[in-house]
Amino acid sequence: MIVWSSVPRLSILISLAWCVSEILLGRLLHSKGRSSGRLDRHSLRLLWLTIVPAVSLGCYTGSRGLGYVSAGAAEVSICGLILIVVGLIIRWTAILTLRTFFTTDVSIAGGHRLMTSGIYGIVRHPAYTGSLLSF
Repeated sequence: MIVWSSVPRLSILISLAWCVSEILLGRLLHSKGRSSGRLDRHSLRLLWLTIVPAVSLGCYTGSRGLGYVSAGAAEVSICGLILIVVGLIIRWTAILTLRTFFTTDVSIAGGHRLMTSGIYGIVRHPAYTGSLLSF
């Protein structure tokens, strides 16, 4: 059973795990020019220019108690943490399924094929789905 007083610490740990995993993905799994054409159109840069201020603003408002709802606060916090973890699991399952073909930007490499097994048989874009769920 999770004690309410441990939820803020757990929240910080899960958030740090998410941040570190995304930074590592961005650094290690970029296409590095192996694409058969520039398909990304800098959308990844635009996403990060949106994500960083949005998360920073969310952390700031949360630390100030703005928008705090006292009714069911523990349950809502725990549900939020569960959604973040489930989103991370879905995203990493997608990444590990694709292995070397996964990149953080849009690219097409030789030998690419449409993946229809595993999690890709259930969800068309599970890495995006996991990210959205964790947000």
